[in-house]
Amino acid sequence: MDTGHSDDKAFQEFRTYNLAFAFYTNGTGNRFHYVTFPTKLALDQPAEIRAVRFDGQDPDWNAVPATEFTAFYPGEASWQFLTSDKHPGAPGIRSDSVACSTCHSPEGLAKLAVGQELRSEKEAPRPWTWAGGLLGVLGVALGGILLRRS
Repeated sequence: MDTGHSDDKAFQEFRTYNLAFAFYTNGTGNRFHYVTFPTKLALDQPAEIRAVRFDGQDPDWNAVPATEFTAFYPGEASWQFLTSDKHPGAPGIRSDSVACSTCHSPEGLAKLAVGQELRSEKEAPRPWTWAGGLLGVLGVALGGILLRRS
């Protein structure tokens, strides 16, 4: 329960811990990953994930019950949006009194997040990005022409 390493979380008996999982799929940085809603891990008391004691060097993994979680792509919802009047759950988030799982299922939240991300791309095209990309392509083409001539 305590590895002795300063960068590990030491667990204590009769405590409950909140945790969530993230899975990265060959992405870099914070994009293109999946997350789960937070869940509770408990030691010696009821929770979604209940830690149990075992004797010996290794647990009998066949005796450990499996726990399934739904992982979803969270999209890109900014803190500004989540706490703004455009988001119906903002008062609960601002007061830190509700979790996303109170109002959303993982599947529903994934659809909302991706939908909002797609809408923001359609509603707010980035002309400077397009212009920069076009100039980059033209620059590479011109560089290739000049290299062929020399």
